[in-house]
Amino acid sequence: MAVIRILISLLLGVCFVPSAFANSICGLYIAPRALFVVQETTAQAKFLQKEWGPKKIYAAKLGGSFALGYDLRAQYDIPVRLELEYGAFEHVSKCGKARILRTPTEFKAKLAVQTLLSNLYVDFPVSSKLVPFISGGIGTAFIKSNTKTFYSATEQHKSVLAGQLGVGCSYMFTPRVALEAGCRFFMLDSIADKNTSIHINFCKNKIYQILLGFRLKF
Repeated sequence: MAVIRILISLLLGVCFVPSAFANSICGLYIAPRALFVVQETTAQAKFLQKEWGPKKIYAAKLGGSFALGYDLRAQYDIPVRLELEYGAFEHVSKCGKARILRTPTEFKAKLAVQTLLSNLYVDFPVSSKLVPFISGGIGTAFIKSNTKTFYSATEQHKSVLAGQLGVGCSYMFTPRVALEAGCRFFMLDSIADKNTSIHINFCKNKIYQILLGFRLKF
């Protein structure tokens, strides 16, 4: 619910704030982005005192993000942009087996990730059209985990620290419209999922993103 309230606030800002700057130069912008995501996670499970792993899990998924930002260059001639960005990715799942009483017993874990980040971008204009940039950000990842065994299931919601570093390039079609492409590296804090019988730890959580989107300035 907190994420939904944040999104509503962003949308209201997009709708009402630009009208206040309609007759002046404003650095406020929105940036919808499509994401191709490769997630790397190391998982380890303990199931009725039997251990599974650690094993690395890789998954390629699609996602998207929406950012509300401000370009300081518009009014202050400083090549820096500040953003608040919400992103969401498809879930990562893994099946495993632990030997219980000499019998292989299956379990399944799913991990869904949403992020809310404060980002800082530094632009390096090489022409009036082409603008490479570097980025960094820190915030929170909202994790939904589902764990199932043959006789139990649990769903948990957690929030952990997240951060990102990235590089990319913008192409300015007009002073208000830009196409941007780039890649980013995310790190998430460790995540533990525990029910009455199974304990799963997701650690060394890394996310590699390729992004493509537009930046629309008001």
